[in-house]
Amino acid sequence: ITGVTLEGAKLNLEQNAAGAKNWDFASAKPAAAAEPEKAGDTKPSSLKQLAIGRVTVKNTNVNFSKAGAKPIAVENINIALDGADGSGPLSLNGSVDYQKQSVQFKLGVEETRALIAGRAAEVLASVTLPSAVVSFDGVLSTKNGPEADGKFNFTSDNLGALMAWATGAKPVGSVPKKVSVKSIIALKDAQHVALNDLNFSADSLSGSGKLAMTLGGAVPAISGDLKLGTVNLNELTDKGTGAPAGAGAPTTPAAGNTGWSDAPLNLAGLRAVNANLKLAIEKLVSGKLEFTSIITDITMNGGNAKINLGNLSLYGGAAKGTVNLDGSG
Repeated sequence: ITGVTLEGAKLNLEQNAAGAKNWDFASAKPAAAAEPEKAGDTKPSSLKQLAIGRVTVKNTNVNFSKAGAKPIAVENINIALDGADGSGPLSLNGSVDYQKQSVQFKLGVEETRALIAGRAAEVLASVTLPSAVVSFDGVLSTKNGPEADGKFNFTSDNLGALMAWATGAKPVGSVPKKVSVKSIIALKDAQHVALNDLNFSADSLSGSGKLAMTLGGAVPAISGDLKLGTVNLNELTDKGTGAPAGAGAPTTPAAGNTGWSDAPLNLAGLRAVNANLKLAIEKLVSGKLEFTSIITDITMNGGNAKINLGNLSLYGGAAKGTVNLDGSG
């Protein structure tokens, strides 16, 4: 087959309240199982016999409607696919419109047959989203579930706009605007993720180090060693007044007010993750206070957190100590 082209198609996929789909043909007879090849059988498989040229999709729209849910429309689908038969390197280039914004994507696989068979193959992939770009350049294997090892990059010049576009709703709370993550990522069986040679930034905050995450337990587990530059807590409030962003003009503090809140802390969030982190912070700014050369170990387990403060410098002095938090409920 020299090539396949689909142009100007409009696909309407529907699922009713009972779960029935208009593309699910349950009455179709299952194909007979292929007989296993006998040892020494030199007859080529159907995959080897079939050669497909370029697969092209042009100006195609897909609409998905599910009872009780907001319809989803993917429009102006344009795709060019080479190497779909595994006879050579695979190349995929294309673009679609989603939520009235364009998404471009590229995928290249050097040894397609190796990847299909579960062996490791070189993969280069990138996706350009509204306000963001994500890319991977490395090795991918599917033999024991998805496994990957390579360079991972993510940059966004407007994270809030990206989240609003992807979800259809404005993000809750304050999120950084400009975000960048660069790392060597190691993914194993979709449950273990390691970020080595990690460099990241979120607005004025920047840092480096390494992280490892295990996602298979009751809650995620995170371990790592991070070094941060200046952490300015005032950026989370209106110019360090202590008022939440957008809360209006601050009130005059009462006499003797130290600038620290005495409101009870809600520690329920500590139960959402287990952690073992080593953290070094060059400078921490809160209100008019500046702490420097902070070195700390943080452990979290079952809602209990322990913070061992190895060093903290403040205006020529130093401090050490331990903070224990109980959010186990």
